[in-house]
Amino acid sequence: MNQRLQQLAYEWPANLHKYETTLFFGLGAVEAIIAVFALTLPLVVIDNTLQALPVGLFLALLALLSIKKFERFGNQPLPLFMARRLIAHYRPQRLALPLIMVAEAGTIHMETLEGETLLTME
Repeated sequence: MNQRLQQLAYEWPANLHKYETTLFFGLGAVEAIIAVFALTLPLVVIDNTLQALPVGLFLALLALLSIKKFERFGNQPLPLFMARRLIAHYRPQRLALPLIMVAEAGTIHMETLEGETLLTME
């Protein structure tokens, strides 16, 4: 009996809490509920359905963009990514490198990971 219990026991994956089932179009349950709420809120508030529908669609799209994390943007929502890009653009970071002295006369080449030469010092 003990051997049968050991066959049934297995370790859970380390990141199990990050799994979420997708309902439709790759949206999770919470994301779908927020999108539906953002879509229906203007329909309840505004009397004219033809005016409320575009507002609701716009709010649903805005809500999805603000909570859905995109891998292309570093696993963060689009507004957060855009805000961080603007901050980085207007407040550039300085890169401090240690001084490297060569023992003999030579040339130092600094390159990107793709192989582009950034700086050449003699």
